[in-house]
Amino acid sequence: YPSFVGVQVRNANTNAWGGSIETSTDSGASHTTMVCSDGCVPSPRTTLKVGSDAANCWKSLGDILLTNSNQLSRSDNQIVLTLASVDVAAGTVSVMHKKSDLGNPYTVTSEPMMASEVASLHRPVRF
Repeated sequence: YPSFVGVQVRNANTNAWGGSIETSTDSGASHTTMVCSDGCVPSPRTTLKVGSDAANCWKSLGDILLTNSNQLSRSDNQIVLTLASVDVAAGTVSVMHKKSDLGNPYTVTSEPMMASEVASLHRPVRF
């Protein structure tokens, strides 16, 4: 098309979906994320302090694994979180989950022997 106006998306049922829609006007050489302009409900987000080194490693986004996320059972619980944004300078990541989804993860201060661990699930492995 000579000029692109937009796209309309509608869900056929009540199941939620998330993500982004990208467009390209140069045959896929570059992409731009579209912005929702009407009837949008943003995904819930929670910010986690992970330190600048970890945030720098995860700036390409993807998924991370949070372990020991349930203090009550004192077991190795885990949850996969989808990164929404990364602020390297602040050492924070924003995940597309409500804070209540995360439970109350252990910190080094609250439980030095069982502090939660966070790991990227999208790191290249070389042999």
